[in-house]
Amino acid sequence: MPDQFDFDHLPAHGRVTHRCVQCGWPHTLRSVGEVDRRRHHAEHERTRLKQAEQARKQALANARKAKRALARENESAYGKDTNG
Repeated sequence: MPDQFDFDHLPAHGRVTHRCVQCGWPHTLRSVGEVDRRRHHAEHERTRLKQAEQARKQALANARKAKRALARENESAYGKDTNG
């Protein structure tokens, strides 16, 4: 069961090792202190937020593109809209 920083605590020959659930860091069997686990978890959080922001911006750009295409189609079919 992962801890609050998404690290598994694995027993290894009488000592506890840590492993990130998301990426498997560190790739060797070793203990990682709480500060390093917290820092590593924060990196994952920043990456997730950055990806979510990029997806939001891309969806917004796609919606604007579709709106412009619809406006051009309506203008070509019905002429220039004079109502604003």
